[in-house]
Amino acid sequence: MASPQNDFIVSLEETNKAPQSVQPLAVPRVVIIAAKSLELFLQELCDRTYLITLERGAKTVSSLHL
Repeated sequence: MASPQNDFIVSLEETNKAPQSVQPLAVPRVVIIAAKSLELFLQELCDRTYLITLERGAKTVSSLHL
């Protein structure tokens, strides 16, 4: 019977093993398209909100500008 203390002993051969290769996450194409669509929508929303803020001469952007 092995003592509980010996359970943590690792041989030199085990520590020199090459790590297993890690596969990159496969991101579905639809997720990438949705993310880009959201990015473009938010950019357009911010650009238009900024223009409205300038037109009204406001110093801060408020929800009314959206």
